[in-house]
Amino acid sequence: MQKQLMVVRGLRIALIGCHTRDENALLLQFQRLGIAGDSFSHFHPTIFDAPYDGMIFDSDNRALIQSMEQNSWPALAKIALLGMETPSRVKWVIDQNINGYLRKPVKAEGVLSTLILARHDFQRQKQLQDQLQQFEHRHQLRRFLLSAQLLLIKEFNFSEQSAYALLRQLATEQQKTVEEFCLIVLANPEAWIRHIKLLSL
Repeated sequence: MQKQLMVVRGLRIALIGCHTRDENALLLQFQRLGIAGDSFSHFHPTIFDAPYDGMIFDSDNRALIQSMEQNSWPALAKIALLGMETPSRVKWVIDQNINGYLRKPVKAEGVLSTLILARHDFQRQKQLQDQLQQFEHRHQLRRFLLSAQLLLIKEFNFSEQSAYALLRQLATEQQKTVEEFCLIVLANPEAWIRHIKLLSL
């Protein structure tokens, strides 16, 4: 776990649609922990025009549930306050992609650990999503690698392995990934064919 995720002092947390009893308990504990807490009776996207480090919402708030049918949560760590445990309510909470939860009525115990774990889970999910996007991007570029290899095979009678080795060498010289470099080659194949011919002289 990243060291900064263990620090909660100075965080700013939004409380959305929480019951007064739970809201007061959270704000009191926030005060003890050095956390700034802002309370909102209803969700509105403009709430998050201000910078927040996370949010806590009441999963039993019917108005909030209805509101989220037309809205989406911002990309922040989300903690749900759980009261009702009907299958439909639990499913709704799962669908919100929460990073943690607190049982109602809220008590001081567990708030600190839940905040830390929720922020860690959010960061971990974000990193996984970033890695997946990078993988998908590179997967899309693989077809350009194949096209560049076929170009070298056709022009120089290279084997598939030799074509790849040369592309990788040239990509390293250009400080690019081999897939990114293949895009450059295919954008101007004649110039790169001439360049490769000069290298072989």
